[in-house]
Amino acid sequence: MTSYRSCSTRTALLLALAVSGAGCGGARVPVATGPAPARVAVFPTVNVGGGAAPAEDLDRAIEDTVARAGLEVVPRKAVEEFLARHRVRNTSGVDAETAVAAREELGADAIVIAAVGAYQPQSPPRLAVTLRLVSTGEPPRILWIDGAVRSGDERPGLLGLGLIRDQARVQRIVLDRLGRSLRAFLHGGARASRCEPERRYRPRLVFRSPRLREGPFKVAVLPFINETRRRSAGDAATLELVRQLSASPAVEVVEPGLVRSVLLANRLLMPGGVSVDVASTVLDKLDADLVIAGVVRRYEDGGPSGAARVELTVQVLDRAHEVVAWSSVSEGDGADGVWWFDFGLVRNSADVLCRVAASVVDGMDLRIAPGSGGADGTPTRSRTRSSARREYGAR
Repeated sequence: MTSYRSCSTRTALLLALAVSGAGCGGARVPVATGPAPARVAVFPTVNVGGGAAPAEDLDRAIEDTVARAGLEVVPRKAVEEFLARHRVRNTSGVDAETAVAAREELGADAIVIAAVGAYQPQSPPRLAVTLRLVSTGEPPRILWIDGAVRSGDERPGLLGLGLIRDQARVQRIVLDRLGRSLRAFLHGGARASRCEPERRYRPRLVFRSPRLREGPFKVAVLPFINETRRRSAGDAATLELVRQLSASPAVEVVEPGLVRSVLLANRLLMPGGVSVDVASTVLDKLDADLVIAGVVRRYEDGGPSGAARVELTVQVLDRAHEVVAWSSVSEGDGADGVWWFDFGLVRNSADVLCRVAASVVDGMDLRIAPGSGGADGTPTRSRTRSSARREYGAR
């Protein structure tokens, strides 16, 4: 017998699918009244932290977290066979073909994408996880996204009584927080949460166009270029910008899997920056208003007595006018503003990245223009193209 909780969960998920469809001018999806629970496929975890992480153990823990939130999880064996059958090797995003196949073959209403941004088992343990729920509609859309970061030495307290030395406990704290966020979303809560912008992490150099107050916007985030020695730092920054932007009511963020598929299909490589030609192609193919690109120049964890540091460059290209609408340089230092007994010191680079990205998005001040019809209104987009070709890169 299907429980009332299962029915209400499916209804909430289908309502979210309906709202996401309305945002792009399509017909609203009718709300199902059947008794079957909402069904999701949990894809294997992607590691964007640069170090080793126990993928299988985390996969099982994430599946349990999603199930406890009230969703039916497709059996792992079925997901593995599906990925092998379709030769899906990169599970960091969902493209259109994969979404349709998952809906038809697995009966999945959505796909859960998981990314590990930090993992350190030894004391003090650290863990950063980002989860997002992506619809299997056409096209796939981000329904919900959230992240959680925790270090064992984050809240040491008096005489170190608050130190956590057990990695399993840190993992429970992180996944419990994400589970509560997902459960809240399924019952009508926010589609995304963001780090609180802080004065100490504001961008150092900024250019901003008034155009950013003329939303709502459909935004595509290109993969950030990684100039650090840390593997996957660019992927971590890209995902964090996607999360922070998703919390804005003026923004619909394009699913990163769709962006990746466009880049691969058009053989668009970005060895030293993003040109207007590349950005324009992405904007056209995805029917986006803004494209965001950037460079990660520093991404370092703090040691036992040090602070994490992040240096990030972000630029935004406006489709309607083919001009740069935003340009910023951020240098986040976990020791900024720390004066007494390391109170407020941030040692986890994933934590600093979250705060830096939140401060960048806060500075953009993306707004919905008066009379646009609200956050789910369809933006007015200009498809004119100037003949000028400017170099649009972070260098």
